[in-house]
Amino acid sequence: MTTRKKTIYLINPKNDYASYFGGEVFEGRLGKPGLLVADLAVTTVAALMRPYLNVMVCEQNVEPVDFDVDCDFVGITGKLTQWQHAKEIADRFHKRGIPVLIGGPFASLSPSTVGPYADILVTGELEMIVEDLCADLNEGRWKATYDGIQADMSQTVIPAWDLYPNHRSMVGNLQVSRGCPFQCEFCDVIQYLGRKQRHKPIGKILEELDYIHKIGYTNSFISDDNFTVYRSRAKEILEALAHWNHKDPDRSHRFVTQVSMDVTRDPEMLELLNKAGFTSIFIGIETPNEESLKETRKLQNTKIDLVEELNKIYAQGVSVFAGMIVGFDNDGHDIFERQFEFAMQSAIPFFSLNFLGAMESTPLYARLKKSGRLKFSHETPMETQFTTNVKFQQLSDEESMAGMQWLLTQLYAPENFGARLIDLIDRLGPSAVSQESPLSPRGAQITFDLFRIFRHLNKMGEKEATMYNRVMRKTMEKPQVASIAFHFLYFYVQVRYLLDAQPDGVKMYRPELLNRSVFVA
Repeated sequence: MTTRKKTIYLINPKNDYASYFGGEVFEGRLGKPGLLVADLAVTTVAALMRPYLNVMVCEQNVEPVDFDVDCDFVGITGKLTQWQHAKEIADRFHKRGIPVLIGGPFASLSPSTVGPYADILVTGELEMIVEDLCADLNEGRWKATYDGIQADMSQTVIPAWDLYPNHRSMVGNLQVSRGCPFQCEFCDVIQYLGRKQRHKPIGKILEELDYIHKIGYTNSFISDDNFTVYRSRAKEILEALAHWNHKDPDRSHRFVTQVSMDVTRDPEMLELLNKAGFTSIFIGIETPNEESLKETRKLQNTKIDLVEELNKIYAQGVSVFAGMIVGFDNDGHDIFERQFEFAMQSAIPFFSLNFLGAMESTPLYARLKKSGRLKFSHETPMETQFTTNVKFQQLSDEESMAGMQWLLTQLYAPENFGARLIDLIDRLGPSAVSQESPLSPRGAQITFDLFRIFRHLNKMGEKEATMYNRVMRKTMEKPQVASIAFHFLYFYVQVRYLLDAQPDGVKMYRPELLNRSVFVA
């Protein structure tokens, strides 16, 4: 007797607190909702499952969940910042009696938090268990928990982009490795993906890239946690990408990825990033406080002049956006001013800025739990961008929040943001690929929305309009970097919106704090 092939409705929940990688295009106020980067998780799960199940995909960031959908199962994936919406979705489908599967990074790292909301909890990587899982679903005899193991990257599949709303996403997404060998105390990547980095064969990378480009994407995010950590392997990939990008004279595909600061120690690597078409990279700089870097074991950022190293990257035509963290044990009351001073010297326009948080499964969580310095247990996870479960060593809750509001206000005051962006334009060297923004039928409407968004700066206020006009004049002097400047202007509008859209009406951007010292009680 043949088992009926069941249907699963896969959902990527809305992410209210996304910054650079993801998030809505200004909440649809100046256009339909859209994503900066297409989601890799839900499309990968869809591709893995559809040989065995009928699969539908919902990207909640750009379309509503169909709570009346005809399906046998609902599958939810996502990160911590999506958890609130994931819970709500699970509850709605449970009321209909539909079994809910939940997986992804947050489920894998905090199974005791996620488990009560899931009929089927899936932890770890899906590739090696998907056949057994789907067979059990089809036969109606599933287990409560399925634990995946680290996958052989040669066995990965091309994500099911044909099921995804690509017309509302600016940037494609692919992954060439999993895992990171570094030991940053606060990072949960190694707990989830391991310290031994596993690599996808170059042939599979190019096959996947061919498909992404054929869909119509002209920009792609390589979503590895540390793309360049194994230099010989990274160079092989970069050489292959450069050959792929230049073999067709009409092709000008650009890339963004995540690297560590030690990439600057290898001039050949920087040249290859340029040649391959990388126009931006994310670096977890975290803090200019070297004692804090040592504390958290981010030793690759120590014993160097950070600004000097950034200039090496800019010389290759590659811009930088960075992560910064406040709240390490060695951070005193001066940390906010130190972060701001570094930012203004760095020519980095955009920072993803957060308080130090202790994710369950990390060494930091274990250390702080042992010393009684966790504000709440993992059952009450951090669900907003500016909350933390860490009791800081030198800063009270009131001081840390006041300092964070001060720092964010200084960073994103239009005159300061504009100064950093213009400084970046001056420092950027020539790129090996065209910096124009070719439109395709897939991306034309969302690109139009993007231009409407950053042009909205003229309506935000006199200072914002002045900044916008200064940047536009600067791009006329150096039009080859205009595309980078335009994207940072979009980020600026988005971050200003997000800073005003915090829960309980708390505004993180406070213009009255400009031109005054940071307040500490």
